This record gives sequence, structure tokens and C-alpha cells, in this order.
Amino acid sequence: MPTWWPPARLLHTSVSVGERAGGEQAGGGPAPGGKSSFVGVSWNKSNAAWEVQLWDAEAKRKQYIGTYASEEDAARAYDYKAMEMYGPDCTKRNFPGELIGERPVSLGDKPRERKSSRFNGVSWHKARKTWQAELWDPDTKRMQYIGLYHSEEDAGRAHDWAAVKLHGPDYTKRNFPNEVISEPPAARGRKH
Repeated sequence: MPTWWPPARLLHTSVSVGERAGGEQAGGGPAPGGKSSFVGVSWNKSNAAWEVQLWDAEAKRKQYIGTYASEEDAARAYDYKAMEMYGPDCTKRNFPGELIGERPVSLGDKPRERKSSRFNGVSWHKARKTWQAELWDPDTKRMQYIGLYHSEEDAGRAHDWAAVKLHGPDYTKRNFPNEVISEPPAARGRKH
């Protein structure tokens, strides 16, 4: 628990307009890899992005807010969350003269390439960059490998075919319950 940032100090510290908490003028600042003079903002080497954290008085710990591409977006995100947590009386802000509109978009908020499947028994095989179908076998108590497929839907159909073969036509966790799958889709690569 940091003793350098109690909530009382958060509410009673002021920063003049256009000036950062460290005393530098807004707009300049260190290149990525340096320390930020904005309050609550630091450079995260592993993510190669600006990270925002804010002291949460109720939880008595730092609260992670997000990572941002630009230092100023990170500082505005800090201000947004500080105002949300401590209200309009919060004076320890990076841009005290600015009205806070919307929270800047975090790198974590941006849509990412989907790595998991929407189908049962289907996952993305990262090394082979293809979809993999598997099925739980209750007799052996292990996942049974079905194969690798070019499309997520083919992997889902392969899972259904193997599930019906193993559990019977009344198996309820099928991906395509209204389809009758007489043959599995052609697998990509070799079958293990």
C-alpha cells in the first residue's frame, strides 16, 4: 500500500492549467521508454504502451485503468477515471482546465483478432494458424483430437460428426443441431 498518495492529498493538490504534475509544460515530454510527468501514467516496456493506474481509496490499492498508445490519451484517461471515482472536487488531474467528455479508447478496448471459437470443441491452433477440433471422451477422460481445419465452421462440423459417432444422435452440445452430418469435413494436414 503506497503511503505517498493518500486520498486526502488527491483531493487537495492542484495543478495549474497547461502544466503537468511534474512541472513540465503539457505537449512536450519524454519519448517512449522514458518516465511520464503526467499523474498516474507510466511507460510499460513489455506492452510498449503508456499504462494508467489510479489509487483506489476504498480498495486501498492501485486500480489498473488501461494502456494507451499516446501519453496524452493515457493522461486524459486518468483524469476521466479520477473524476468518476472522486467527483468534480478532484483537483489532482493532468488537465484540470479541460472538461472531460469521453474516456479515450484504450488499446485493450480495440477489437482484436479472435483467438477463441464460438463453437464447442473448436480452438485456434496458434502455431499452425488454423482451427483445431477436439472432443471430450468420458470413457478415457481425455480430449480426443479430431483434426485441423481451414475454417472455424468446418472444425465445428467435424466436432459434431465425432460427437454423434461417440455419444449418439441425441448429443445435446452440437454446434449445428439442425444439420445431419454424414461425413466429417476434409481435415487440413495429417490426422494424429
